[in-house]
Amino acid sequence: MDSKVVNERAADLRDSSIRVTPALLEELGIVKSDTVLRVGDFSVSCVPFELSLSRMELLAVLSEREAEFFQRYLGQSHRLFMTCRPPYGSKPHAFFLTCRISGIRRPSPVSPYCFLGLELVRSPLSYKEMLVGYFLETEKSRDFFETAPEIELSPEQRSALLGGGYLQLLLEEGEERRFKVLSFTPRRVTLFGEYGDSIPADGAVLEFRPTDTDEDFELKGVCLRSRPSVEAPGFSTLELELRFTPGAFARIRRVVGWMPGIGRNGQAGARIQDRRGCA
Repeated sequence: MDSKVVNERAADLRDSSIRVTPALLEELGIVKSDTVLRVGDFSVSCVPFELSLSRMELLAVLSEREAEFFQRYLGQSHRLFMTCRPPYGSKPHAFFLTCRISGIRRPSPVSPYCFLGLELVRSPLSYKEMLVGYFLETEKSRDFFETAPEIELSPEQRSALLGGGYLQLLLEEGEERRFKVLSFTPRRVTLFGEYGDSIPADGAVLEFRPTDTDEDFELKGVCLRSRPSVEAPGFSTLELELRFTPGAFARIRRVVGWMPGIGRNGQAGARIQDRRGCA
């Protein structure tokens, strides 16, 4: 990406932020074990928790005494070292960011984990390009979510997305239940499986993920309707309206071959239909 474009978009997107997940670390190419904050003569190993082009939050393990020590350095400039292995490259590269510690917070008084808030003073082009690229992809995925036609994914597309015909439903009590996918569109999903006696109420938000693929992403959906099966007690059919999640819809968008700017004028449906015909 041209450096002028990167800097211009970075200025526009400076307040956008992303909450980091293991899947996102892999997508961005950030090597989790190689994120180190250098404060004076001390080095602190950190894990990225939230990133943006103007600030970030890192997770670190600090004793109460160490946290008090680093409080002395609030507002001062320090160096952050990160390693990135781009998905399109074979070799990792390192970059340094100049930053100021803006705050240290501990979620629990008895926990050794602390969140270090940083304000970025100077960032290398490679860091800006990494986040700008992610934000632009997210914009395309949201555009797809809002404008893609309601068309059923072909068996080939569904297999490419899910690896098979099942989704694992994630429940609050930590249980996971396997559901067969009856239909899948960019808007709605219909599932059938064993839910038990307490089927979800209409409007409940459910989370689920593929069970037959190595791809690490989760989907969210609002339950529109749940119907207990008469023939199979304990089994239910669930109809879900999908909610936007950047990682999941980036994958769906790539599978269906959608391009930004096509919209709901019929051309998008034709393009997806063409992809299905060529599958």
